[in-house]
Amino acid sequence: TVAIIGCGRLGQHYAEVYQTLPNTELVAIAEYNPERRKAVGERFGINALFQDAEALFQEIVPDIAAVVLPGKFIKEAVIAAAEAGVKGVSTDKPIGARLSDVDEMIEVCETRGVVFAGGNLQRAISEVQEAARWLRNGDYGALRGASVHGWGGEISGGGCQHIAVLRLLAQAEVTEVIAWGTPEEALKQDSDEGLIINGHFRLSNGLVCPVFGK
Repeated sequence: TVAIIGCGRLGQHYAEVYQTLPNTELVAIAEYNPERRKAVGERFGINALFQDAEALFQEIVPDIAAVVLPGKFIKEAVIAAAEAGVKGVSTDKPIGARLSDVDEMIEVCETRGVVFAGGNLQRAISEVQEAARWLRNGDYGALRGASVHGWGGEISGGGCQHIAVLRLLAQAEVTEVIAWGTPEEALKQDSDEGLIINGHFRLSNGLVCPVFGK
């Protein structure tokens, strides 16, 4: 069973993906905006509708909680899920507003034996999973190369999504990273806006994966 905490555009995307996965059932949603809460409930056929995570967990303890909220609200919802007895918590990126928040969430989840993950939505898409099965089954022969494209402004953005998909399709882990960023003025900023990253990943199966910026 799955509950979605936060039903904006991305939260609804999570709901769509979970509906395609075998052995999963959407059972509840929490959304602060009452109009959106009602609309999303009708869209996905969910009657258990709540204003926030705390109210939801008082009534329902799902196996999985997908916390898809603005960064400053994530920690509270993740900890509430872990303390309620949820077995797994999935968030998007970034997984917290501050590093200290992330450390606290990890500690609470580890202490309670809760699986905690973030930024894995793209690898859960049914078409990506299907492609991974083809590769595992050898339908295309041995994998001899891989590359990642469109890597720009990704330090705080969606770079983790690309890495998650790469690891899935290559059936390997990243063992070495070499990267460089341009332009020079972007490297001096406090954010990664306008930053273009190129480089390569070395994978545990021996492949070297070039990374091409936008």
